[in-house]
Order: sequence, then structure tokens, then C-alpha cells
Amino acid sequence: MSQYTYAPLADSQIRFLRIQRHAATLQLVCDLERVVVPFGDGYTALSYTWGDLTPTRSVLIEGRNHDVPQNLFDFFQAYLVAHPGGSSPNGNLWVDQICINQLDHDERSQQVSMMDKIFRSASKVLVWLGCEPAMVEAARQVRYGDGDTSNAVATLLHHPYFSRVWIVQEVALARKKVIVCGDVQLEWSDLLDAVAKHFDVLDRIPAVVHEKEHYRTLEMCLYKYCWNDCHDPRDKLYGLLGLTAERWRINVNYNKSLLEVYLDAVCAVCEELFDILDPDCFYDGYIESPVNLENYRTTLLALGVAMGFPKNQLMGLGPFIEAIQVVYHSTYLRNISFSFTGLLHSKEREQDCAYDVTHPKANIAVRWGSIIATRRNPFVRDVIPRMGLQTASALSQDDVRGEDDEAGPAWDRWWFEHNGRTQYFICPHTDEVALSRSTES
Repeated sequence: MSQYTYAPLADSQIRFLRIQRHAATLQLVCDLERVVVPFGDGYTALSYTWGDLTPTRSVLIEGRNHDVPQNLFDFFQAYLVAHPGGSSPNGNLWVDQICINQLDHDERSQQVSMMDKIFRSASKVLVWLGCEPAMVEAARQVRYGDGDTSNAVATLLHHPYFSRVWIVQEVALARKKVIVCGDVQLEWSDLLDAVAKHFDVLDRIPAVVHEKEHYRTLEMCLYKYCWNDCHDPRDKLYGLLGLTAERWRINVNYNKSLLEVYLDAVCAVCEELFDILDPDCFYDGYIESPVNLENYRTTLLALGVAMGFPKNQLMGLGPFIEAIQVVYHSTYLRNISFSFTGLLHSKEREQDCAYDVTHPKANIAVRWGSIIATRRNPFVRDVIPRMGLQTASALSQDDVRGEDDEAGPAWDRWWFEHNGRTQYFICPHTDEVALSRSTES
């Protein structure tokens, strides 16, 4: 039987899934429906770990095979036991591995940029922790409060689910969360109560357990969660964007390399700090702690480690980031463009009004979808048009002088262009302290 082929989505569309069991063959059968933004609230979103991608199990979508990992297949089995025939108060499901064509990078990029809206709009988010017997028994003990539940809580919190990047925003943005473990359903609030009860005896409580919907800076999110796991290291960045203010969000693009995505993060974090340090910044409500250049530089270095850059490249990264911060934050190209269009709500007048922003700290609130804004401050790329990482030539590495020759650089080196000149930041191939010198050409 042939494999299922996705029909393309429009920019404003997502897919809903309905699942049932074939009456004769008992095979899992899925139907996909394309819906347009706004999606409404008549659907349930699934929050889970992909787990091992092999081996796979087959389901039918519109009569054709589609392979899914075992963990998702197990969820479908449990879901149909709880909802025979696929019927439920909200029969529509949103499951990323099926509702997104994962092989289409353009569609994947567009859909991931909508993830925060998808999980915020869902009537309910199901947190799937699998059907491993020890997990099921732990969920049962927590739900019914059987005896000393401290070990049961610890078992649940050690599930790989709580160490994943993507689930952070899924948990934070959900209106209602229900943990599903085998045939046991557990309210998220019950887990929180159990955690609070046994706080003193638990070795570690994942930060995501207490995560709530709250806009925060991109730097805060990266500092807190870039160490969480994911299959694609680009998701160390993309998987956290839904928690940040839209003003500071990066365009998701899975056609970019890991290096390009990392450099996007460098630019975005520097721009974010530029905004925060600007005396006319009116995003104070998103800032939870004091910020400075060193904090932001440390977080960017941590992201480089988390994304898996080689040690020698990391040793040259600190001076590279520091130099970008100095150049960008000393620019005089401020307030190049800043405008609002659409309806705003005046807190002082308690009414909607047309508003021309001439005072950034004016006491206003934005109604959802009613505002278009351009940046007050320049992009990093306005000041530093090009940057990158130049890898060493194998031939040049044989040069005993360790200098550049026609074959290329003798060392890996970060670089950026500014005012028509290129600055290089060498990445040594030893465990010594990174070279602090930079050269100009």
C-alpha cells in the first residue's frame, strides 16, 4: 500500500485529526481536516515525547499508510479505549507528527511559528506519559493518594517528558492540562499538589512543572531551558519562541543550517538587550531580573554548548559575541522606525482609540490582532551586515607556523564585517585559554 501524501496548507491553516478503529481489520484509521485561523476551541492538543523514532507502526490516513513511532501509536490505542470510536467531547485532535508534514521544511517552519496559538487555543492539552507499568502505577498512586506517594511523584518527574524543550511552552500555554498514563488520567493540579506535599524529599523538580503562561525575554528562556532535550538542535531556539513577546521572536526556518540558526539567536538576543537597555523601552513588564551584557553573553555561550558546537569553536565564541555586543550597542542608529496602526485601547480613557505613538511609555494596551509595529531600533544586520564561522583548512593546519596561506585559515575562526572591515576571532585547537587577539583585514 502506498504512503500517504500531504496536500499543502495555506499560510493560515492547520490540520485537525480524527481517529477511529477500522471495524473489520481493527487498524487505526485517521482523517485529516484543514481548518483556517482562528481555529476555534473545539479540539484537544497532544503534548508528548516522540521517543525512539524506530521501529515505527503504521496507521491509515485516507486509506494510505503513514508511519508513526511506537509512543504515539500507544497513545492512539489508549485514546480509543477512553473514547470508543474516536468520539469525545472534542473529537478533533492536534498531534504534531501527523498534523504537520515533517518532511516539508517550509510547512514545518510555518506551523512551528504558530505553535503557541495552537496550544493556547486548545480546549484541553493531554500530557501523554506512555504506558510503561511503573509509570502507570505511579500515576494511579498520585491520583488516588495511595499511601506514601513520594516515590510515585519522583517516578513521574523522572519521565523523559519533563526534560524536553518543546513541552515547556505546551505546558505553559495550555488552558487545561490532563496527564494520561496508560488507562489513568490525572489532573495537572493533582501533580502540583503532590509535588508541593513532597517537596523536601524530591531530588529534583523540573522547572517546567511550575511553568505558567508568561511572556519573558528570549534570553531568560534560553538560560533556563536550552539544556532541555530535542531531536533537532535548532529547536533549542525554536522550541522556546512561544514563551517570548512577539516583538522579539525570530522567524522559524528549518531550511537554515544549525550555524545560521545560532547566528539568528545571537542577533535576536543582542537586539532584545538593546531594547531593554534603551531608556525609552516600554517592555518593562517582561523583565523579571536585572540584565547586562555579561549575562546575555554567558547565555549565548551556553546555547552554543547546548547546540553542540565543537570545543575549539566555543573557545573563540566569547570574544566574537563580546565584540558584536560592543559594536552594536554603541551604534547611533536609534529610533529608525516606530509606528502603530490599528486600534489600541487607552487605559486612561477606557476606550478604543486611534493612537500615534510619539511617547513609547504611553499607558496603552494592545488588543489581540489589532496592531502592526516596526522596530524602534536597528537590527544587528543593519550595523553588522555579515557574520559567520570559517573552518580551518586541513592543508593550513600542517603549516608549522600556524598562519593562513592560500589553502585557507590555519584555525577555525568566527568573523563579522563592520564598516567595510572584517574582524576574525581565532578558535584554538588546544585546551588552552582562547586566544584573545583578533586580526583585521
